[in-house]
Amino acid sequence: MKGLIIIGILITFGLIGFNFYRSKEWKKFSISIAIFTILLIFVGLSPMVRTVVPIFIAHLILILISWAGVLYYVIRGRLYLQVILSPAVTLILFLLLERVVGSGS
Repeated sequence: MKGLIIIGILITFGLIGFNFYRSKEWKKFSISIAIFTILLIFVGLSPMVRTVVPIFIAHLILILISWAGVLYYVIRGRLYLQVILSPAVTLILFLLLERVVGSGS
């Protein structure tokens, strides 16, 4: 599973690099790298929400949708920040749930 994620990350960076090589648009390149970095931060925060399984599953689904949004921006040039930042909703929900209910220990 980790191998597939690494291959997906490398393919995405390769696609971003290839698109920059073709178009030489610094603005699009910078935005692509920035939003993909934000997405990788969301992936890195995934183990935090693992304790609440429904939120974890929703978080993983939103990460996949967000990844598709990044690829859509790289290929088509249309930026949908609501889609790309959607995994933040599950993180905020998890933090609110932890604040209200507590960790249970």
